Amino acid sequence: MRGWIVLRRADWRAAWIGGRLQLSLSVRPRHASLSGTILYWPVSINEVLVFIADLHEFPSGHSPVPDGELYIVRGALVGRGVLPDGVVLRAIGWLGDNVPRVGDTAAQCIARLVDAHDRGFVFKDHSRGWHSCEVCERLGVDTHVYHEVHWADRTLQLYGHGHFIVLAKRRLLRRRVAYMFPALLLHYLLVHHYRPPDEFVTAVLVGQFLNEDSLRLVDAEPLP
Repeated sequence: MRGWIVLRRADWRAAWIGGRLQLSLSVRPRHASLSGTILYWPVSINEVLVFIADLHEFPSGHSPVPDGELYIVRGALVGRGVLPDGVVLRAIGWLGDNVPRVGDTAAQCIARLVDAHDRGFVFKDHSRGWHSCEVCERLGVDTHVYHEVHWADRTLQLYGHGHFIVLAKRRLLRRRVAYMFPALLLHYLLVHHYRPPDEFVTAVLVGQFLNEDSLRLVDAEPLP
């Protein structure tokens, strides 16, 4: 699938590798600003390398997507979907082509993530295309639109499109923390043995998975 990639000029680079364009986006550590030039580039979605450091905290008011805006429809209105008041957004599992920590993840956490997948809590990326595992690509493993994973007696077909958000139960300095992670996280956990930060595991175990119905609608206008 081809489409427009929208990147902010944080830390990005482009290079021809193996006869195709590779873009790499690296977001700076927590509290860094994402302001700057926006780059629009027509490229195959599955060829874009996306890395966001674990626990990177997005600026206050950031849309519940990695970049850009999320537009939702409520009845006869359309507008931007934003997180509930007082919620800060942190990134988890946007690995690029490298696994930063290896280890086992609690079975209860995996079970909760599988349940969120089954119940359709994924936020759609709409026209942003699909994404394949960059770690597999670096290792020379063939990648596809769907990534098969096995858990207990289950076989899941993970579609590399969209992301999930889980809202921690515990407040941090009167704030609620939400963690945004890619749709392929279970693949990273079960195949590449990526170990996410402990605070994220706790949020998955006792927190609340969000969907578009959990968002506030702002800047609403009547549907045409």
